[in-house]
Amino acid sequence: MHVIDTHCHLNYLDYEKEHKDIADVIAKAHARNVEQIIHVSCKLHEYEEIKEEYLTFPEIFFALGIHPSHAHEQPLDIARMRQHFQENPRLVAVGEIGLDSYWTKEHLDIQKEVFAQQLALALELDLPVIIHTRGDIAHTTLDMIEASGVRKGVIHCFTEDLAIAQRALALDFHIGVGGIATFKNAEPLREVLRQVPVERILTETDAPYLAPVPHRGKENQPAYTRDVVNYVAAMYGLTPEQFAAQTLSNAQKLFALNK
Repeated sequence: MHVIDTHCHLNYLDYEKEHKDIADVIAKAHARNVEQIIHVSCKLHEYEEIKEEYLTFPEIFFALGIHPSHAHEQPLDIARMRQHFQENPRLVAVGEIGLDSYWTKEHLDIQKEVFAQQLALALELDLPVIIHTRGDIAHTTLDMIEASGVRKGVIHCFTEDLAIAQRALALDFHIGVGGIATFKNAEPLREVLRQVPVERILTETDAPYLAPVPHRGKENQPAYTRDVVNYVAAMYGLTPEQFAAQTLSNAQKLFALNK
């Protein structure tokens, strides 16, 4: 079995209490058949701080984008981002990018401008996008994607309704499924996911957040992608091996991991 975690934040893991170092995280992932990881940097300087160390691990691929919660913190340096994508062939996606109105709408205009510029960069570089949308703003997020011309990506950590799922699928997007799908109170989400073709599902953790059952309350980690696979496979009437193979193929095609 070959499992992939298409979305985690390795630099946010607890290296004081939970893990010795990044090699320890990778070893734990391998022990549970998680063979590839996409590390997502949400700030430019965070990517620059971890790039050289993480490049020593062939299992790790990268995504880079300014998270909407950070969009207002400093001016967007598209030229610097473009240079990183041109220099690192393992930078496989622009993300995570999008809109977030969950806590506040104070900086929404800035979020939209930063999002639009990063969508344009993805289109220019012919790269997929990893989309963050939270709060009552999913339709606006999809409106901007549709207007941008971007037609490959994933709605990360999907928690929306069927209408949003159908709109995303119509834009040729994938649906990112993680620990939330295993939660006891997530049956409405599971009902939506059952109507999404398995060919459009990606597995993820969003580590260190949102650990799946049976690890709720703990720090999430890439190794726990295996628990997501085990749980969600049953929803599709597949064995974990079948589901892992399909979702690996989905990810490899979307992110061009075999090029």
